[in-house]
This record gives sequence, C-alpha cells and structure tokens, in this order.
Amino acid sequence: MNSVLRVSISPHYRWAHEHMFTLVEDLSDEQVVWRPNPSAIPIAFHLWHLARWADNLQWAIPKDFPRLIPAANMAQQLWDVEKIATKWRLEPSHLGHDQTCMLMTDDGAGHLDLPAKDVILGYARQAFALADQTVEEMDKLILNFDQTDQELKEAVLTVNQWIMEHLIHDNRHLGMIECLKGFLTSRGTATR
Repeated sequence: MNSVLRVSISPHYRWAHEHMFTLVEDLSDEQVVWRPNPSAIPIAFHLWHLARWADNLQWAIPKDFPRLIPAANMAQQLWDVEKIATKWRLEPSHLGHDQTCMLMTDDGAGHLDLPAKDVILGYARQAFALADQTVEEMDKLILNFDQTDQELKEAVLTVNQWIMEHLIHDNRHLGMIECLKGFLTSRGTATR
C-alpha cells in the first residue's frame, strides 16, 4: 500500500473557493446566465455545481469514514436540510446523480433555471465553509496519524484521493468561469 502524502491540502482547497467568489463578485445576474452559444453552460451553473460538490463532500467524508471525523461532527447536506431544490423550484430527478449534476447532459446542465447570483452565492458560501472545515480536519489527521493502523491508513488514502479529485475538479470549473468572464468583460485571467 502506498504511503500517505503528508502535505496540507486545505489551503489550496480553500483558495479555489475564495477565487471563485473573486471571479464573480463584479458580474451581474445577466452575466452569470449568459452563454456564448445555445449549447454552452453559463457561469451560474458552474457556481451551483461547485457548491453542490462541496456540500456533498463535507457530508460524505464523515458518513463514509466515521473513524476519521467523529459522528458527532457529521453534518447533513445543506441542500437536503434546507430543501433548496424545492425552494429553487428545481426537479431533483433532473439534477443528476446525488443532485450534483453528475451524469447530466450538457444541454440539461446549460438550461437549468437557477436563481439569481446572490442566492447561488449564499448557498456556495455555506457549503464551502463546511467543506473547507472538513478538509482542514482531514489535513490535521493526515499530518499526524499513526500509519501503522492499516484500516485507518486506507481510509485516509481514500479520503485524501477524494479531496485531490475535488480540488482538480474545482479548478477545472474555475477555468471555465475565467474563460466565460473573459468573453463577457475582456478580463479573463491566466494567473492567480
């Protein structure tokens, strides 16, 4: 079995979330739903999708690996607790796997009738805060756990991989947001 990479991931994970807010703060509601062509996915979708993935991650880690994060700390998804699909008048069966857009078609994703930017960002702020806290807790564990506990080591490796996959995924969507913003404002970015 591979050894666990003992490096802090949480600052990078948190940065991706903070950068997303920086990218969209000066955009209007009209700009976040703009699409360069009928089959393109708008910025609003990327915002919602990133928040859903973060909300799902902060819930899945303690649910699937209670030894890593005690059950007392186990959260539920904000999406479910606050019945956001109902509030936003979205049909859950149209939102893909776990209502995160996984396995949705591009056409379905591009035509979701999402609420105003500030509503999506409100959900994103809450979901990102919970996910950032969960990843921070994992960082502490990864940096300090006893690797002789094979079961714990395997759980840490799995969760570490999940977090890295989320970080890669988040940055992919950030790039899409940056590109769309460049079309809209002539100010996309290529650097941090």
